[in-house]
Amino acid sequence: ELCIVAFHYAGKVGIRLWDNGRLRTYPPRAWYPVDEAFRIPAQYTPYPIATKVKMPNVLGEMEDDYVQGYVSFKQQGKACRLDASELEDGSLYIHFKDLTNGNKTYPNGRYLNTEPIGKDGQVFLDFNKAYNPPSAFTIFTKHAICTFAPDLNHLKVPLEAGELFSELK
Repeated sequence: ELCIVAFHYAGKVGIRLWDNGRLRTYPPRAWYPVDEAFRIPAQYTPYPIATKVKMPNVLGEMEDDYVQGYVSFKQQGKACRLDASELEDGSLYIHFKDLTNGNKTYPNGRYLNTEPIGKDGQVFLDFNKAYNPPSAFTIFTKHAICTFAPDLNHLKVPLEAGELFSELK
């Protein structure tokens, strides 16, 4: 069964096309075992105005995007910070890289969505829910359009949680 979806990206209109029959033969996605140690409390700090950041994309180009603030937290005794985009429902969307990328997780990083931010700015970052971008699935297409973590979102700690990666061709 062929599926077609129109989408907007970087001010342009595109079409995604895939074969659901092929999806059924794709090996299941793999995840680290759930570990509550990777459900981390964080503090969200909004920027006074949205800040433009350069995000690398799958084509090796740099794209302008905007973030509305950042989350700060501690992991393995280290202070960490990630720029984040606010979503309409009050949650955050984060592109990030960590020291597992290219080893057990997708080399270009992963994505994370949070629950809505609390009134006091508190939010949990549940890295057990970190997932690969569409470009990780080259078995389906070499034409996935994805952006990756800006330089500031490269963490110096391993986050052994969330979706794993095995290169399938």
